[in-house]
Amino acid sequence: MRFNIPKKTFDPHPIGRHTGVVANIQDEGIQESSYDGQTKSQHKISIRIDSDSAFMEGGEPFSIIQWFSLSSSPKSNLRKFREAVLDRGLTREEETDFDPAELIGKRISYRVDHKEKQDGGTRAVIREGSVEPTEGKVGEAYASSTEPTPVSVADNGADGGSL
Repeated sequence: MRFNIPKKTFDPHPIGRHTGVVANIQDEGIQESSYDGQTKSQHKISIRIDSDSAFMEGGEPFSIIQWFSLSSSPKSNLRKFREAVLDRGLTREEETDFDPAELIGKRISYRVDHKEKQDGGTRAVIREGSVEPTEGKVGEAYASSTEPTPVSVADNGADGGSL
């Protein structure tokens, strides 16, 4: 017997400048990553931002999830993101220890672009360099969420700023 698997469709986060809250940071473990024809294993995390300026038809906020290599290299996208949200450079201690609590619940502004996926679909991405801290009250749902597990950053310089 054969089964027809329906293709899942969803609306990606809308393009443009938005505001939202860093809602979750998840350890994605060691993942295979390809860049410039080379494949390597890298420790990855994902950061979910829940929009407070763009909503789906049912009233739920759009979310966008950005993946990062776990690195504190000056060129790494994770470091750039952390420094942008915190609106300052990292301390020496923060360069080697990443506590997700430093970002969760922070309100930010960000710009979303759309990119075509290999299967022809559309995915939303946060434009590099567009993240900025934003003033405003953070909802209690984020302020009272369970404490995330700190993540240790072992920087071997291999990130080179690529996602």
